[in-house]
Amino acid sequence: MSQDPSSRLPESVRGWLDAIAQHRPLYADLLAAGDEPVAALMQALAAARIPALQDPGDYIEQFARRVAAAQGDAAAHKLRARLARCPLVFTANHLCLECLPLTVQSLLIAAFAEAPGSILPVMALGLIPADNISYPIGLQLARRSAGKPLRLPVLDLSNRLRRQVTLRLDPYSAVDVDAAGRRLDTMAANGLVGEAELRALRWVLHEVLAHPALLSGPSFAAQIEAALPRLWNAWYAPSLRGAVPDIAYVTSEAVCTPLVIADLQNPDTLVHRLFFDPVLRNELLRRLDGVPCCWTDGGRSGGSALLWEVTAERRTSALLIDNDAFVTASGKRIALSPAALVDGLESGNLVPTSFLSLIVVMARGFAQIGGFNQIDYLAAMQRGLSAALAASGYRQWAEQIAAPQPTMLTAGLTAVLVRYGNGDISAAGGIELIAHGGLRADQLERAKSLALSEALAPELPNVARMVLGETAAHALLPADPSAWNSLLIERLPVIRLD
Repeated sequence: MSQDPSSRLPESVRGWLDAIAQHRPLYADLLAAGDEPVAALMQALAAARIPALQDPGDYIEQFARRVAAAQGDAAAHKLRARLARCPLVFTANHLCLECLPLTVQSLLIAAFAEAPGSILPVMALGLIPADNISYPIGLQLARRSAGKPLRLPVLDLSNRLRRQVTLRLDPYSAVDVDAAGRRLDTMAANGLVGEAELRALRWVLHEVLAHPALLSGPSFAAQIEAALPRLWNAWYAPSLRGAVPDIAYVTSEAVCTPLVIADLQNPDTLVHRLFFDPVLRNELLRRLDGVPCCWTDGGRSGGSALLWEVTAERRTSALLIDNDAFVTASGKRIALSPAALVDGLESGNLVPTSFLSLIVVMARGFAQIGGFNQIDYLAAMQRGLSAALAASGYRQWAEQIAAPQPTMLTAGLTAVLVRYGNGDISAAGGIELIAHGGLRADQLERAKSLALSEALAPELPNVARMVLGETAAHALLPADPSAWNSLLIERLPVIRLD
């Protein structure tokens, strides 16, 4: 008698999970819960509580104001109630018109933690270049051509402009949407997209992106904030509208910059002390040097010291701290004073780093759930900050910051697959969900019943390569890829497209 597929897939991935846990000890308890349903694990997060160093009210209000501007007062009201009830936000996002399928999946799974009628709070990072892998400037499909995902640009930027940060891009126009429509016609004429995908892409262009409310947006970031909730609704079948939560989607920097400005002017806040207590600041810079999203050698290893400079070309440039000043790449000195830094932040010449944005939210008692790597680097930031505080005389703050954060990921999990006529399978993205007519109730219930190990399975080869290295990961890969795909299809909901 053949083995039940509900047990075969978890057994097939157990060796991978054990190997990953050995290299990333922080994941040991989570991966040991591989047989637990994803929905149950997500819903348990609603009870997450971490100590707050300061009142969370200003964060909730900034978030709500941004949501009101993009989605209206009713959504903002829902958000205030949700954040007051449950201090959990989702940050595994880049600011994109149509995210990577993997990120779309993360949002679907994050919503498992929310009750119908509630709202899912998502903060998306705008400090990414326009040519980021998440493809901020257009629509991206799960379908591949010549080994690469199919893409439909909405902003057609020259190579010289593609390193601009998404946060600072000018809004797209009706002319841009019309040009995207002509490109789509060419893609269809060349047989690159199926009929269902073509209808979905045309709907997104004409009914979402060309909507007057979006075309009048003051910036590209504001347009994305207004577009994502509209796309979100179309990812679910009409029969599920109202049975699933809404989404509150904002740009991280737009929410966190006003909080940093307020904190810089208040000596009783953590941020003020991080900037202006030289003992604490030096301890922090030393202990977190080299942690992802932090600082090493003027940003050449991925970070900047607390703030980024945004250049006249709309690119980020790392800052170094030299005694009483920030030093730009051009040698310009910015005084390390509240007035000078507030002026730079208000003008847009300075922007909080990922570290600073994450810490501003953490200080207000909010747990932040993200992707596979974020679990690690957020914990490293937390440990380093706590140690720096303890070494600088802030014992109470050090103990509060050290409180364990919930260990859970959303990016890296898959809730639904797409299968093409040629047999190829992939995680489904937003366009595929819309082409399918939205996720049906039976598919959603099946996705919620997946064990954690099953939801991890489609991306495990990539995660294993990232954590273990190519050679060690290769030894764990299934000998028969087609049998592996069959196992995935047996357990995960599948959208079928020609």
